Amino acid sequence: MDDKDIALATNIANVALKASRGRGMSDLETTIFEGALEGLKYDEIADKSGYSPEYLSKDVGTKLWKLLSNALGETVSKTNFQAALTRYHQANPKLFASVQIEKVSNRQTWFGLPDREIFYGRAEEIATLDQWIVTEKCRLVVIVGMGGMGKSSITLQITHQIGQGFDYVIWRSLLDAPPFSEILTELVSILSNQVEARLPDVPEQQVAKLLEYISKSRCLLIFDNFESVFQSGTRAGQYREGYEIYGHLLSRFGEVVHLSCLMLTSREAPKEITGMGESIRVRSLCLSGLNPSEGLPLLTDSQCFSRSDTDWQELFNYCSGSPFVLKILASETLELFAGDISSFLALAPKSGFQIERIQDLLDKQFSRLSVSEQCVMYWLAIEREPVAIAQLESNIVSEFIKKQLLPAMQSLKRRSLIEGNSGLWSLQPVMMEFVTDKFVQKIARELISLQPDFLEHYALLKAQSKDYIRQAQVRSILEAISDRLLLELGDKSVIETRIQPLLAKQRKAAPTQQGYLSGNLINLLCHLNSNLDGYDFSYLHIRQAYLLTANLQNANFSFSTFEEVVFSQASGLVISVVYHPSGSVLATGNINGEIYLWQVVNGQQIGKLYGHKDWVRALAFSPDGNLLASSSDDGTVKLWDWQTGNCRYTIDDNLLFMCFCPNGQFLATVREKEIQIRNLENGSYLFALQGHEDSVMVTCFHPHRPLLVSGSHDCTIRIWDLEKRECLHILQGHKGSVIPTAFSPDGGIVLSASFDGTIRLWSLQDGECLSILIGHESWIWSALFSPDGKWIASCSDDRTIKIWDYANERCIRSIVEHKQRIRAIAISPDNQAIASASDDQTVKLWDVSSGKCIRTIAGYANPVFTAIFSSNGTAIASGHRDGFVRFWNIQTGKCFANLFHDQQGVRSTVLHPQQSLFATGGQDGTVRIWHLDTLECIHLLKGHSDRVNALAYCNDQRILASSSFDNTIQLWETKSGKLLHTLREHTDRIASIAFHPLRSLLISTSDDSTVKIWDIRLGKCLQTMVGHTSRVWAVAVQPISGKIATGGMDNSIIVWDDVGKQIRQLIGHTGWIISLAFSPNGQWLASCGCDRTIKLWNIETGVCCKALQGHENWIWQVHFSPDGQFVVSASEDETVKVWDINQEICTLTLRVPRLYEGMKLTGSKGLTPTQENMLRNLGAV
Repeated sequence: MDDKDIALATNIANVALKASRGRGMSDLETTIFEGALEGLKYDEIADKSGYSPEYLSKDVGTKLWKLLSNALGETVSKTNFQAALTRYHQANPKLFASVQIEKVSNRQTWFGLPDREIFYGRAEEIATLDQWIVTEKCRLVVIVGMGGMGKSSITLQITHQIGQGFDYVIWRSLLDAPPFSEILTELVSILSNQVEARLPDVPEQQVAKLLEYISKSRCLLIFDNFESVFQSGTRAGQYREGYEIYGHLLSRFGEVVHLSCLMLTSREAPKEITGMGESIRVRSLCLSGLNPSEGLPLLTDSQCFSRSDTDWQELFNYCSGSPFVLKILASETLELFAGDISSFLALAPKSGFQIERIQDLLDKQFSRLSVSEQCVMYWLAIEREPVAIAQLESNIVSEFIKKQLLPAMQSLKRRSLIEGNSGLWSLQPVMMEFVTDKFVQKIARELISLQPDFLEHYALLKAQSKDYIRQAQVRSILEAISDRLLLELGDKSVIETRIQPLLAKQRKAAPTQQGYLSGNLINLLCHLNSNLDGYDFSYLHIRQAYLLTANLQNANFSFSTFEEVVFSQASGLVISVVYHPSGSVLATGNINGEIYLWQVVNGQQIGKLYGHKDWVRALAFSPDGNLLASSSDDGTVKLWDWQTGNCRYTIDDNLLFMCFCPNGQFLATVREKEIQIRNLENGSYLFALQGHEDSVMVTCFHPHRPLLVSGSHDCTIRIWDLEKRECLHILQGHKGSVIPTAFSPDGGIVLSASFDGTIRLWSLQDGECLSILIGHESWIWSALFSPDGKWIASCSDDRTIKIWDYANERCIRSIVEHKQRIRAIAISPDNQAIASASDDQTVKLWDVSSGKCIRTIAGYANPVFTAIFSSNGTAIASGHRDGFVRFWNIQTGKCFANLFHDQQGVRSTVLHPQQSLFATGGQDGTVRIWHLDTLECIHLLKGHSDRVNALAYCNDQRILASSSFDNTIQLWETKSGKLLHTLREHTDRIASIAFHPLRSLLISTSDDSTVKIWDIRLGKCLQTMVGHTSRVWAVAVQPISGKIATGGMDNSIIVWDDVGKQIRQLIGHTGWIISLAFSPNGQWLASCGCDRTIKLWNIETGVCCKALQGHENWIWQVHFSPDGQFVVSASEDETVKVWDINQEICTLTLRVPRLYEGMKLTGSKGLTPTQENMLRNLGAV
């Protein structure tokens, strides 16, 4: 069978499998399949693949033929499947109409290799490496040598020579010491074809996951500059703190049987290599210098010459054959001696120019540079990536050096000390490390001697750099300085005491000195995690300070000047984001009803639009960029002149969504199940489109034709003809609400994404589903075509952004840095960047080509998700977004203790009825049980894979129940922390649970719109109650009668008896109901939710007797005091309130100090009015 026939058969099998199970064959399955097509036996396939025949025949092969049997509709095996493929192909012509058959002989993928340079010599070493990797199939190969010996060059050369024999070739530089998890996440994501987007938290498990994938495919991995993960100043091979797991990876890579190879370049041999020896396919090559015959072309190509062979030999002896040194000497010789090596050798010894080590050469070279040349070298080391000359000029403080910049650059280029490409300049890795180390030494000496010079003229980090560059600056510069200071001075407090007099000295000189000193010192204090509460930073010029996460409560910045400083933003939790058509401005909408405008280039806030009273769900710029439209949970759509901040008009008609028509004449708005077409000029109603059976969530106009697409909670997509005002197609297939819909830029394809976790692509012409993109593990909130129509981006509750090559139905990149759900994304008009908004309170800008984070706009808010009374009613426990549980004295209103659960936030709390135990449930999916007498965590319960939204103790106190957004309830033994049961019958997220007070029953509510009653002894569902028309978020059980109350997104409360019969419905809330609670005597039912109101109900009459108002955002929980006279509430507005239900008043408001609470800004300069208002919103005065 020829290659074309194999390709055809493989495509048929993949299409059949995608139709039946949602994906095609894996690499190993494809190897077996193609081997069978060629008539190979399992042992022959095993020889080619590196797996055992038993594994292939009894495991992977058996499963493959079963899967194909199911997909093809008839029983097939290794010997009879070809005829079945032909029949399937003939019976399903539509499936293959758009399938392009290509030769599938090489599935190889290359990642991250640097550009190739001219390579000289090394024939013997190349042959050795080829023998080790290709013939002997070594698993771990280390190339060790001094800096400048050409380790990276020879590795790049052998990689290109042998790379065709590998399925994956991945090169990663460790020059900036990237954290282990960052490297492993990227590797596994690539090797799993983006299926494994997140790794386990335990590093050893991350290693196991990588080994799993390198055992499935033949991979060549290269870690360049491995010495960067070693600790300097200690004996060779010692890892930096937190980097020891790299050593575990080397050990496992060498020990485990597989056919992949990991190559390292390093100046030091890892100790794991010497420990393993050569018997288990681990090799080490010590790379020495070039001999004259190999290196001579390097010099002659540089126009150098010699009058004798002896001079050539002497030169190579002189510099130990180092290619890097030879290159530098060639440029020196060319400049000083017109390329005459003999003249150079005659003069060099007389001038004391001798080389014992490369370090000596670099020191001598550097000392010969002018001040302006050295300045350029230092700034290139700080920048960490290629930069333009204009950027260097803006960095430099000295006006004299600025004038010398161009001559300095030209001189450095002639000396071969800098490299340029496309107008961007950088240092070679050897020189980068040398200059960085020199810079770190100088800064450390200045801090110890209290004589700042470099501290004034150079930034230790650049606050407004791209995120990944700033992180590299922290690791390579700030952390190295901190380590040296701690080594010299011994203690963090000593460093702090040395910084204070420098600040005091700078305060006196601030009017005349406008460099980096103050910003550097503040950055160093932040890196040391110093307590900056009350610190005096007044009368300073503060430049390039990165204060995004700094707690600056009560710090004094009076009369200080700010320049290029990054603060946290008061932007709240952002849920909508859109790029301006120019790409220069980003608009975001948050849950406080606010719209912020940002400069993309630096992340600075440039405007704020006020007017909405609730969550801003959607934003859109008009096609000409002059207008901005917004829709909110307050039921209004607003049209803004965003540059002036004026609202042109408001449409108040219980509207949910809006979008612009591409011709700029119409606006589409959504009202429940209806789509309204309006005149853009004045917002007047023109006509409506009706047909959806549930709320419409999104609409989008066709780019060229009078068509519109809509997605709905009814799980369908509809295509509408706007001229005929009728529905052309109803697209069905999703099993969950359809939130995003869009047309492709050419208008031929319709995109839809759903809460079922899938993206579907449909033909506009006939409404047929063209493909299904599967990869997200939870709800998809947004999916968009790139402006050029070449790819799709999507975001999800699973905390990932995925970029899809939709033509080939594969995910090409997964971005996993967000810590919580991602609600919105936008793609820049030039296709180069993606903006994302997450519940982790950040907006991030991503580079599409690399997946790296360019910039983070970090909002600050600390909502309170849970608040409960203590058993004696004298204290309140509250759970917050910052991960702390705080205990408050009701009499004083003071916080007297706190517990830290997790950085991602505390979502639920419950107090044990009898013992001094307290349980917390986190956004991270864990449950912790604390002993209140000692404030110690006695059990950490891990079992859920998503946030724990509710906790409850059963009436006998022996069981703790937890419910999660992973659709499960788990029952734990209180005493031991043992998992007893996992209850799984809900089909969507479980929001709330409550135990029956008299029987062994548990009641749960879910986003699947049902209420379930469970027998906790058997772990079985006894009954499913249906009555709500949407998601059910709240449940409470009356303590006397056992009556059940539930509430949810349909804005209603249903009261049931304890056998599931509906008694009555309570109507009165105007928003979703989030929490319910009965008073201890069962007289009152308290309810709260999105309408910011607490209502007290008599459930016997169904009458709302009291309404408590005062919160400014959603209320997440209500809870009664033990005597039933008070209610405590927790809100998104960052407050806890205590209410006297008899007087119907708020008696106490509790609030955690904000990030910049009490920070003094009197007389400060350099802040725009927008920035100053933002700081004041976070507590500054």
